[in-house]
Amino acid sequence: MGTEFGVYFSIDGGGQWTALKSGLPTISVRDMVIQKRENDLVLATFGRGFYIMEDYTPLRTVNKAIMESPAHLFGIKNALMFVETGGKYGQGSSYFAAKNPDFGATFSWWLKEVPQTLLEKRQDKEKELFKKGERIPQPTEAGTRGRGNEVASYLIFTINDEAGAQCSQRMQQTFQRTKPNLFGIFVIRGASR
Repeated sequence: MGTEFGVYFSIDGGGQWTALKSGLPTISVRDMVIQKRENDLVLATFGRGFYIMEDYTPLRTVNKAIMESPAHLFGIKNALMFVETGGKYGQGSSYFAAKNPDFGATFSWWLKEVPQTLLEKRQDKEKELFKKGERIPQPTEAGTRGRGNEVASYLIFTINDEAGAQCSQRMQQTFQRTKPNLFGIFVIRGASR
């Protein structure tokens, strides 16, 4: 559902609504349309432009059992193979150019608990102390130094073929925190044998 404050979806017929954030600012969403062939959700916002959520199938298949599970890998849409070429197409006063979809298979997942950094853990603890009206301690030098040396959280995805042989491995490092959970999407390029 498009609102004055973004886009929301519900898995229980409107009992509870969850905001779709990933890259979408808090802005009025005036129009939404489904591009049926590619199963994309296209959004038009007030004063900002267009946003496209490619293959929104996970939003159609997500349910309470999936959201309560620790992790879930959604079904994978068939990957298209194409030959990338250079040049431009069209006539007129100027050429239109847009980025092609990423080459390869797209994987979408649900992760209930997003790994937290030391800073995020400290901020959560400080919020609890603030709500209780208790003293909030200043971070120690060792804590600050530890935060600077911290290795970012990541997931490792290993793709095997039907025979069990490893085809590809991908490390996903970027987490866009959408407390308390995470929908993720990434693309494996050239993962076929």
